[in-house]
Amino acid sequence: GQNVSMLMPSPYTESHDSFINAYVRSGDPKLIGRGREVQGRRKDGSTFPMDLAVSEAGVGDRRTFTGIVRDITERKRAEEEQQKLVSLVENSSDLIMMCSLDGKVLHLNKSGRATAGLDAPEQVAGTTIADYMPSEEWARVREVELPMVLKSGSAEWHGELRHFKTGARISMQISFFLIRHPQTGEAMCFGSIQRDITAQKLAERQLKKNMAELEQFNRLAVGRELRMIELKRQVNEIARAAG
Repeated sequence: GQNVSMLMPSPYTESHDSFINAYVRSGDPKLIGRGREVQGRRKDGSTFPMDLAVSEAGVGDRRTFTGIVRDITERKRAEEEQQKLVSLVENSSDLIMMCSLDGKVLHLNKSGRATAGLDAPEQVAGTTIADYMPSEEWARVREVELPMVLKSGSAEWHGELRHFKTGARISMQISFFLIRHPQTGEAMCFGSIQRDITAQKLAERQLKKNMAELEQFNRLAVGRELRMIELKRQVNEIARAAG
């Protein structure tokens, strides 16, 4: 028969009493019957998040209020972990994409939108995996890579991303994997992490060019050395013949 506010620390105790008094004065049905998230207090004084739903029951001329309390600690912890994951995805420097099994793009993080030339999350809606790749790249991914992902759970390759605004081809290191239901293991959608390796590819091409030039220089140097040896041999033969 005690006030349910005894289960809450200050200032939730005072807030709850004001909440009930406001309902008694106004009779507004919106003020009760719905769950509210408040802080609960345990016997040892520690607090925890709880859901409080207050309903009214009439007993004769007496107004009685019943409070239903539910500990939502685990739900809040799960929400916090989910928020951490969302923050990690959104703040990653890599392109991170989530796609349905039929190829519709469900989410593309901020870095991914910048890489692809999309200015807002709304521009991702309605796009498919194919929209982010040159046509010949998509044909190979559709016929070879995605079937491999469905069969083995993941696949990695070097490919190209198509910039939406300029049409430029961007060299990417691409990883696709299946996201499965945590209980049933059933495939739910594709996940993809992609990294711009344009600078790496340019460095590799420059290194290859430098190696080719060095090899040519070495061949020329060896050729000159051999020519000098041959000339010395001929001079020595002429000198012996003249002697």
